[in-house]
Amino acid sequence: MAERFLFDLQQWPELGARYWIFVENFKIDETVTPSDITGIEIGPMELESSLIVYCRKYSKTPIEEISGEGLRILLGQNLHLEVIVPATLCLLERNPFESCDFEDGVLMRTLFLRVENNYWKKNPSHYQIALDVFRVASAKLSRIFFYV
Repeated sequence: MAERFLFDLQQWPELGARYWIFVENFKIDETVTPSDITGIEIGPMELESSLIVYCRKYSKTPIEEISGEGLRILLGQNLHLEVIVPATLCLLERNPFESCDFEDGVLMRTLFLRVENNYWKKNPSHYQIALDVFRVASAKLSRIFFYV
């Protein structure tokens, strides 16, 4: 498993052992692509927008090589969620304020605002992990502001 997808429980002891179980269950060969895993292909279209081009590109990129921006784009379009949400959660654990190509925190905002409710209903443990990562990050941020 790629280093980027491992939770750092020393950095985030508040997350506890269940997150280690989550990561252990997220054993995917990260050299394969989201399209390989989900079977969803984005074929050629008559009118190709830049968004379609990026979605196709990141769908065909090995998971370990997808940038935060690639995760944000796929999340925003609700593509390959069963692979992209766990990868995003692991990245946010390392840097909850991941900026992608925009302002700080845009990846977390996209995770909460763009992922369809049906995904969270089918995967309540992922939602709980997302909330807990958000809470821990918020607490750390408030401590920073408190001490300034």
